[in-house]
Amino acid sequence: MTKSKSLPQSFRQLREKSPKSHAPCFWIHGIDEKNTSETVEKLKNKGFSGVVLSDPRLVEKIRPSGIEIWLLSSCFRVNDIADEQSTMCMDVTGRKQVWLGGGCPNNPILAERNRDEVRKLAGVPGIKGIILDRCRFIPPVAGLNGFLTCFDEHCENKAKELGYDFNQIRKDVRFIYQLLKSKKQIRERRGLMWFKGPAGIVEWLMDHPGLLEWLRFRRDCITEHVRSLADIVHHAGLRVGVYAYTPSLAPLVGQSYVDWSDFVDVFCPILFRKLPYRPGEGCLTWEITAIPDELGVIGTSIESIVTSIMLSWTRMTGPVTDRTISALRANGIPPEAAAREVILARSLVGKNRDIFPVLYLEDPLLPETVRLMFSNTANGMNFYSYKDNWEKHMEQVAQE
Repeated sequence: MTKSKSLPQSFRQLREKSPKSHAPCFWIHGIDEKNTSETVEKLKNKGFSGVVLSDPRLVEKIRPSGIEIWLLSSCFRVNDIADEQSTMCMDVTGRKQVWLGGGCPNNPILAERNRDEVRKLAGVPGIKGIILDRCRFIPPVAGLNGFLTCFDEHCENKAKELGYDFNQIRKDVRFIYQLLKSKKQIRERRGLMWFKGPAGIVEWLMDHPGLLEWLRFRRDCITEHVRSLADIVHHAGLRVGVYAYTPSLAPLVGQSYVDWSDFVDVFCPILFRKLPYRPGEGCLTWEITAIPDELGVIGTSIESIVTSIMLSWTRMTGPVTDRTISALRANGIPPEAAAREVILARSLVGKNRDIFPVLYLEDPLLPETVRLMFSNTANGMNFYSYKDNWEKHMEQVAQE
């Protein structure tokens, strides 16, 4: 890989510490669409060699620069379908749910549209690969009703096809919905308090096997779809990347690093330590605090207990000292905790897959976070997203 002469020495050293890879070491999500050519040259001079684009029409402007171009494909979109209701997810109470424009992953219309889009993108000359985004079920940050999906006819048919007991799944997911909605039950010994220790979790799951089946079913569905998209991309001679939830959160939305490692080339775990705004999709602090917030535990006697439980599920009890929802959102997850997710990702995908964490460009602790992730086997960084002041943030990284 050719190093830019204008790259600060400390920035070069930072890049050289990352594992050897044929992928670029620094990407940015988005570009200045008005001054595209000029911006690309500036990016190259600062050591960037990859850009992720949502608009394929920009490819021709960027191709002459030689920088790697990845096109983004967002999965299961419903916002440009005339009959959106028919493609939305259905929660366990029977209500329709949609989150950030995404519908039911088992809706055949959405799945085929997604494949058609990927085929078209794969035919764009001059690109390196395609990044798959939002290939998942609705995440926890959407709230309890959105998260406890999908129970429409498409998912029921798919469950039967795959050999799952959909009635058992629906029964046990409905039970946990009713449990969490009842503050009285949360405080009882078989309520949320039962999740404080592993023995309690195991016994509870043995009594409610449909919950694990629900998670397995979601995983099988998403794995099947991502594999079908990857086959299209690889057939075109391109590489496949995914914007994924962190390894600690991925199982909750149907994503599997282990399954995907057979056919995904570049993993881009979304590792936003904190975000100043909602909904904060993929942001660790928002994802683990949204449902407890909705359940009204803020300011109650069980807030610290619930927060500790959520942190323990995501393996962050040690590095994270905050035990209130407001403190977690204000301070974010420490860089050390975010870097642990990179180690976990590497253990799941092996040494022959690239890991490019997606980091929030305006994170005040960006330099330290980048350094720790490189030291924990990341191949590169994907900065989200392009801002006019991006050079200032990258100079801070270079000085770390």
